[in-house]
Amino acid sequence: MNRHPIVVVLMIVLLLITMTGCWGREELNNVAIIHTVAVDKEKGNQIRLTIEISDLVSQSQTQGPIGLKGKPVFLTVTGESIFEAARKLRNSSSRYLIWGHANALIISKDLAKGGIRKYFDVLMRQRHFRNTMNVFIAEQRAADLLGTRIPQQAFISTGLRGLVDAQKTTANTKKMTQIQVSQTLINQYHDLTIPAVQMFKLPISNQKSIRTVGLFAFKGDKLHSYMDAGKTKSYLRAINEASGAVETLSCEKPTGKITFENTHNHSKISSVLKGKAPQLTIELFSDFNIVDVQCGTEITTTEIEKMEQRLNEKLKQQMQEFIVYMQKNNLDLLGVGELIHREHPQAWKTMKAKWEQMFPHVQFRIVVNSHIEHTSLLSMNAN
Repeated sequence: MNRHPIVVVLMIVLLLITMTGCWGREELNNVAIIHTVAVDKEKGNQIRLTIEISDLVSQSQTQGPIGLKGKPVFLTVTGESIFEAARKLRNSSSRYLIWGHANALIISKDLAKGGIRKYFDVLMRQRHFRNTMNVFIAEQRAADLLGTRIPQQAFISTGLRGLVDAQKTTANTKKMTQIQVSQTLINQYHDLTIPAVQMFKLPISNQKSIRTVGLFAFKGDKLHSYMDAGKTKSYLRAINEASGAVETLSCEKPTGKITFENTHNHSKISSVLKGKAPQLTIELFSDFNIVDVQCGTEITTTEIEKMEQRLNEKLKQQMQEFIVYMQKNNLDLLGVGELIHREHPQAWKTMKAKWEQMFPHVQFRIVVNSHIEHTSLLSMNAN
């Protein structure tokens, strides 16, 4: 009888048993998972690093289920760099800190004004940080935001992740991850934008909460100015990242509003040379549904054509306001310089050195094509 196959099978079984162990493991009661990281400016060129961690419990600590407690815990230290401060945090924690689960990085506006490149360098070099971590700029101190609460969310990081998803329906903010910020700073194809986080009080409970509305625009790696929700919407339309929004038109008679759901946007930016000066064309295609009619307007084909024309004019005006902001502050948020570099490489060789002086005077032509797809099966309003 040949026993060789039996011996091989037994050896494989023994190897599988030994390979199921967790190498380099940490026991549950020895770790603390970091959810949110906040960075603030301190005196003497130092920073303050504040973290939100979950309170992990094991079977021996509680009669309830193993896992996360609902109430977060906060730790804070100062240091000369993020890496030094992160190491110093270990002196305040009896558990090993796990950075790989951090979903949100909040940087204060005061710190961002001095430049953020040096803080993202360590995030790229160290394998402990997650590349998909969402990045935000706080108008107040970043650490103060960790003391607020977002309704129905135990941790600030999960709440912020839900708030930034509003981009899909409101186009009032823009999701930016750690890897996207780092790549923008390295490639320099266009100027950087990072979503703004604001702290406010809930009207009924008077509790402090946070919201994400608008963007902070950067010149290089330094925070330059705030871009409000209206300009943010036009910016997202121009870069093909506005999947949904809301627009309203006033009724001609009587008073009231017609509300439209902006269901789809597509834009195309092209350039031509007029002599030695570039001229840009932004062509925008937007689809709308009629969702609310507060006046006695009959929804006929003629009325739909009038509405489409009025929407064209409104979106064009909004885009012009965004371009005025962009050129007034000399912020190339659309990557116009890179576009000219690709489409007119020879001309760009002479423009590149003086592009900072040329950009505020570049001519923009805006063409908007609005299309109303659905009227909710009604030819009249509900009144």
